[in-house]
Amino acid sequence: MATLSSAGERDVKHYKRENRKRGPKPESRIGCEAHMRILKRGDKFVVTQF
Repeated sequence: MATLSSAGERDVKHYKRENRKRGPKPESRIGCEAHMRILKRGDKFVVTQF
């Protein structure tokens, strides 16, 4: 089962740090729940579920 890099969400503790030296990075993890199932059949990869 493969998931996207935008799956999940950033932990709350990273937003509330007081000793940050830099500002927070832009939000890239948006709670996406997309999944793909990929199988290898011979020399080819096949998406069997999306």
